[in-house]
Amino acid sequence: MVRGYLMRPAVLACSVLRLLGMHLAITLFVFSAIGTSINVFVGGSRFCHADEPVVEQLTPEESNSDSRVRRAELAARQARLRQYASDIALAQLCWQQGRLDRAVALLQRHRPLADGEDLRGIEWHLLWRQMHAEEKVFGGHANPVRALAFLPDDSAVVASDASHTYATAGEIREWSLSANSANSMIYRQSPPQPATANYYSGFRSLALAPDGLSVAVPDGSKLQVVDRKTRRMKWTAQGHNDFVMAVAHSPDGRILASGGLDKVVKLWDSGSGKLIATLADHEWGVLTLAFSPDGRTLATGCGDDRAPDWSRRTHGELRLWDVPTNRLSRTIPVTSSVGSVDYSSDGRWLAVGMFDGSLVVVDIRDHRTTRIEAPSSSPINCVRFSPDATSLASASSDGRVRLWEAGSGSKIATYRGHRGSVDCLAFSHDGQALASGGSDCSVRLWDTQVYPDRTRVRLPAMSLHTVAFTADSQTLIASDYHRVWRIDAMTNQVHSSWATEHWTQTMAMSPDGTLLATAGQRDAKGGGGPMLQLWNVQLAAPIRDITVELDAVDRVAFSPNGQLIMARCSGDKRSPSITGVWLVDSGQCIGTWNDSHGVVFSPDSRWLAAIDSDQIELFDIEMQQSMATLRSDAAQVLAIQFSPDGSHLASAWDDHSVNIWNVETRQIISTLRGHKGRVERLLFSPDGQGLLTSGPSETQFWNLAGNTLRFTIPHGNCPLAFTPDARTLISAPDEVYFWQVATGDELLVYPRYGYDSRSLAVSSDGNSVAQAGGNRDETAGVWLWQTRRHPLAKRSEVDGVPD
Repeated sequence: MVRGYLMRPAVLACSVLRLLGMHLAITLFVFSAIGTSINVFVGGSRFCHADEPVVEQLTPEESNSDSRVRRAELAARQARLRQYASDIALAQLCWQQGRLDRAVALLQRHRPLADGEDLRGIEWHLLWRQMHAEEKVFGGHANPVRALAFLPDDSAVVASDASHTYATAGEIREWSLSANSANSMIYRQSPPQPATANYYSGFRSLALAPDGLSVAVPDGSKLQVVDRKTRRMKWTAQGHNDFVMAVAHSPDGRILASGGLDKVVKLWDSGSGKLIATLADHEWGVLTLAFSPDGRTLATGCGDDRAPDWSRRTHGELRLWDVPTNRLSRTIPVTSSVGSVDYSSDGRWLAVGMFDGSLVVVDIRDHRTTRIEAPSSSPINCVRFSPDATSLASASSDGRVRLWEAGSGSKIATYRGHRGSVDCLAFSHDGQALASGGSDCSVRLWDTQVYPDRTRVRLPAMSLHTVAFTADSQTLIASDYHRVWRIDAMTNQVHSSWATEHWTQTMAMSPDGTLLATAGQRDAKGGGGPMLQLWNVQLAAPIRDITVELDAVDRVAFSPNGQLIMARCSGDKRSPSITGVWLVDSGQCIGTWNDSHGVVFSPDSRWLAAIDSDQIELFDIEMQQSMATLRSDAAQVLAIQFSPDGSHLASAWDDHSVNIWNVETRQIISTLRGHKGRVERLLFSPDGQGLLTSGPSETQFWNLAGNTLRFTIPHGNCPLAFTPDARTLISAPDEVYFWQVATGDELLVYPRYGYDSRSLAVSSDGNSVAQAGGNRDETAGVWLWQTRRHPLAKRSEVDGVPD
């Protein structure tokens, strides 16, 4: 077939080069070389000048203009999808690198126009929320924020600031956490006398009295205590010979400690300002202080004040002082200048952040140290334990706040938002909020129950093996071997839990979300209750026990109409497995299949398909009889699955093939071949247009319209789930991956945070993803990715842009 084109020279050159697969830059070079004055004739009847329109002569088969437009639209949409996937992946990378402005710009690019298609899936909304994780941002300080404290009732945050250049007066401000975010000035630094340019020392530390009525701050070499209510000075003390760098109150509020660059610590009566004792003999300047929870020990962190760059200040020391005797009790070796210390509320741990980037935790019982973070080029400026001592927060000069699990040292979350060094932290007394301040002169408030990239619901179990959402997406159910937890998916709080009467191995939720089926095996002693139980989810109460013939149930599922329940019962070498189906209302068994490896319901609950070794039995549920048997040339059936509309059935065989059957005609309409090994799991996309086939080492996605392999994921035998809109595929080998179904491009990847992945679920509204598992320190939990903001959030928009 011959086709003729009358084309502009540049267009012809571009077409040729695209066919050759050459780079755009070469194309532009050739354009310039060819010039616009060359006329080209290819199979046409005349020459075409550069300023004339391009005319394409089509064959009759290609003369359908609608078809041409459709092909062009599909190609353009595919290009937009590729660009979207690329921008999502790049946005996550920029977010991880702290390039927030660039990351936000990449996401903003894909906000749909009024009449345009919205390509955004759950991954866009997850990233947008990550990048705007702050509950509040207070930006009224003129200087970098150096110290923070919550009021006893958590109604406000008190912050002090200090200039890097000593050119601006320091301030103490109180920021209300109410809706109006009002702030008030508690105290402003007075000009030095005599007036000296660039000599405002600022307030580099802050100690709020336990009753919240007074604030202590250092002012140069002086110590000042201000009444928070009246804004008046209570007392001033001049006892240091150099800058005071740190102040701290004892837990009972009676003693106020101050440490400075003169290498001494002074203890004051917080009420009268009378000097009680001086703790000397420090080798370096005192940069940080912390009292133990019982007030009997004072930890002093010291550092080299000679090097111009804090990160180069490699000399330091950590000392523990006995407060009643004012004597040194122990010196703990450190690798660098100590920027911050903090005791856990139980007094067991002492966290130490250093300017070489190291973060260590000292066990007070034997004074052994555990390294949480290795040295880096980013100094750690502040460390704080959560009130319940389960988490540890660290602030670094790289602009990030990191949250660590205190027991295992695993990193839980990274908060990004500051444009510069983060210098101070403070937990609210209820532990639900974390405040941070830094060189960008802002105070940011973070919800510690909702991490920027995910939420953790910690449960007292070693391992969770199943997780599922209720139909309304409001409740999350998780189970381990002995217990079931009911979790509010909106607040992430545990509503209730109950113990099962068997060793639970699997569970299933009824389609309407009102019933839960738990199944398993007898305990190690051979005792235990029924192997299959039905529970009322709302009441957390059992409503029916179903008797099974064998000792264990390893799979259970409800029919789509909720009237039937299926259970696969496994036996030993002498007893083959049995799959049975029971009526939910009565518990009556309507059928069993011996040695069956799988039974699935059709979406309309009309059919039940059961694997019987080398064949598939189609069972009519209403008539309660077998209607057909499906066979292939292969020896064994490994997996079966109905399509969402019930018109097709997919089956995987031991010859690595997958057949697609027409349910009504019982005929094979297509065969998919592409796996190198066994296919052990099948999953249709929600729109029915694609099929996921998974084996031990790989997972493939097939476009059923043309029976073509669209993409391959390099892992198998792991939890898999589609979002309801069929746009995104989620896989969780241990890390959690988000894939674009249309192109197969990897969109997002979240690292494994301690938990081994056991189960994955997506809510029906597409706003939440849950992953369940266990970890090394014998605690289990559920990780949640949620696009909606947490109810504790204080605002619904970020920078005026709703998410």
